[in-house]
Amino acid sequence: MWLTPHARVRWLQRCSHLDLDTEFDAAKRASKAMINRLRRGWERSQGVGTWPAHYDYLVSPGGAVFIACDGVVITIMRAKDVKQWDNRTVADDRLRRRHAIV
Repeated sequence: MWLTPHARVRWLQRCSHLDLDTEFDAAKRASKAMINRLRRGWERSQGVGTWPAHYDYLVSPGGAVFIACDGVVITIMRAKDVKQWDNRTVADDRLRRRHAIV
């Protein structure tokens, strides 16, 4: 496993209390719901398309989400933060549609 400098910084910011090697070794493929949350969040925040389909999304037992491509971890997030972020944006979208806010 190889981390980009960006991923290393994100690990220290978000998951420094966890052991990197054990978390990555125990990580499993992310569920379809988690992948959809990540893609919706990325699209909303960046105003562009989703992350490419060939990226690997892995979730560790400690709640770290690894996004990797060709064996290189690009960025790291926390599953808890992704869920909160998605719930907040979905609620905002519902309010916007309900009240026709543009």
